[in-house]
Amino acid sequence: MHFDRFAKIFVAIQHKLFYIVMVFARFNLYANSYTYLYRKAWDTKRARGGKWAWWLEIIGLSFFWFWFGRVLYGCPSWKMSLAYLLVSHAVTSPLHVQVSLF
Repeated sequence: MHFDRFAKIFVAIQHKLFYIVMVFARFNLYANSYTYLYRKAWDTKRARGGKWAWWLEIIGLSFFWFWFGRVLYGCPSWKMSLAYLLVSHAVTSPLHVQVSLF
């Protein structure tokens, strides 16, 4: 295959970049979840569970963000809140690596 300079550099270090990308994978999961729920909101044919399962997901997400927002609000500064957000999401990166292997 013919690679340009950019591709040659990143293909050579992709085994190291993978773990860096997985640190931010949780944010991608949030986007996928919200996209899925948005599409299912207008879907007339729902899977088993129907409308109550969709509402249960919305309630669960609302509860999570309320709780997590209160945790971030309890941090002494916005810098500490940002650090907590990034570290709490980065700690889960081994799980994302493990899931992506299978």
